[in-house]
Amino acid sequence: MPSETRVRTAALIEAAGRGSRAGSETPKQDARLGATSVLQEAVRAFTSHTAVDRVQVVIHADDAVRYEQSLSLSSDKLARPVAGGASRQASVR
Repeated sequence: MPSETRVRTAALIEAAGRGSRAGSETPKQDARLGATSVLQEAVRAFTSHTAVDRVQVVIHADDAVRYEQSLSLSSDKLARPVAGGASRQASVR
């Protein structure tokens, strides 16, 4: 009988946008949801999910300080953020 292989699952959270199409001065990922932000809720959802092994957040190169200040979660699943590219496609790649 073949041994079962567990598939490892990673979640990629694309949070490098500026929110310009939404007409806001604040990037959408920083929009408030009560006492937290859209980004924090997304990270919390994936880090707490039992099927997700790794969470990678892609941020704008200028947002490292904002990211560190706004994300009050820690998890062994959460990787250090990486800087996105010039387009969404480049950031995801």
